[in-house]
Amino acid sequence: MRQKSRFSIFFTLFLATATLIASSGCAAPSQGYTADPIYAEVVFEATLPQALAANTTLQLEILDEISCLNFNPTRYDMSLKGESTYYVRLPLPIDSIVKYRYILNTSPATSEKDMEGNDILYRMVKISDPVVVQDTVANWENAASTSAKGVLSGYIVDATNNIPLHSVLVTIAGKQTYTATDGSFTIENVPVGEHAMLAYHPSGAYQVFQQKAVIADGAQTPAVFGMQPAQYVNVSFHVDTPDNTVKGAPLRLLGNLLQLGNTFSELNASCSVLASQAPIMSYQEDGSYLLTLQLPVGMDIRYKYSLGDGFWNAERKKDSSLRVRQLVVPDHDIIVYDTISTWLVSDEGPLTLRVKVPATTPATDSISLQLNPYVWMNPLPMWALGNHEWLLTIYSPLDVLANATYRYCRNEQCDISEGIIASSGTAISVITTISGTINDEVLQWNLALPSPN
Repeated sequence: MRQKSRFSIFFTLFLATATLIASSGCAAPSQGYTADPIYAEVVFEATLPQALAANTTLQLEILDEISCLNFNPTRYDMSLKGESTYYVRLPLPIDSIVKYRYILNTSPATSEKDMEGNDILYRMVKISDPVVVQDTVANWENAASTSAKGVLSGYIVDATNNIPLHSVLVTIAGKQTYTATDGSFTIENVPVGEHAMLAYHPSGAYQVFQQKAVIADGAQTPAVFGMQPAQYVNVSFHVDTPDNTVKGAPLRLLGNLLQLGNTFSELNASCSVLASQAPIMSYQEDGSYLLTLQLPVGMDIRYKYSLGDGFWNAERKKDSSLRVRQLVVPDHDIIVYDTISTWLVSDEGPLTLRVKVPATTPATDSISLQLNPYVWMNPLPMWALGNHEWLLTIYSPLDVLANATYRYCRNEQCDISEGIIASSGTAISVITTISGTINDEVLQWNLALPSPN
């Protein structure tokens, strides 16, 4: 409790200048928006390049993009339908956009590959009604496949005025690309057969488009279509936090759109959501937080609350598992009323890292902490205290922090500007405790010169 009062003034001032909240969200609602989802039975069928070896099974892996693709998947065993075709039946909410892939239940698991031998990041499908999703797994090997293949190419325009749409994500058979400035796209080496093609605007500015595309051997399949602009409504998020939350700590709303921090890129440790690009919520004196956003009608929003990113300091369920929430945006303004169960995985911790940076550090700079439990993760924004001091309290997961390394970075550019820590004389230090407080001082910023071309 002493920790809460100590930092209250700093955090309240920080959040007051960093967050814009609509006036309609200033009072806590007595009852939040609720909508009972309608489920459809969805059958996923996967045809493999060859029958599986004995004692090898196939699984459908539904991915959690917000927590990081590799950290919180849900896996379902698939049953044999034919010599090399497997299936699984799942109830899924209507209007869901599912990101998934197929894996072999080996040790370690073997993820499906495309025809060039590259890992499939994920497939995408929109669930509009009961459906059989028929997929073809091209490859399990890290080498090119000699199976029959074709090309998908086309143009995407605004359906209301025929203006080309750029930067639209187009995916088919687990392969992805983005439209160019003229709205054009090309995806090569697509397995022959019928596949679901999906077009998704990263900001949600256009309604998701999905249709079947038939790929023929050695042929080019055209796909020219328009996407309908999305309508927007105001969605206010009101969330209550656990009692052990540091008072006024910057709470972010992370999700699957650009404005919720999703970069649609595979960054460090297969994480695509950057906390620094997600909105900060407005702190209320009763310990709750508020945020109002304009969101596209009908969009499947996957989101979570976090004091860090999608993995570190992210909200947890009562059983300590990572939580991801889902909202299909209705056609009217709403208030969503949520409660965070816990930040903790266990009763240990938390661990606080506090750092004083050089007085010459520009006031406009942000300071972040980068952790390396086994690989460098994405930088975590630290909390400004004033007087050139920054702090971050890590609630979870703590078990992976033992002997992890860390460093302080300016403006999230850890490979360009990292801090030389006084206690070690180097930029990288080791975490020797997973509870209590680590106090550091950065003597200077080590500026790396760009490598020559």
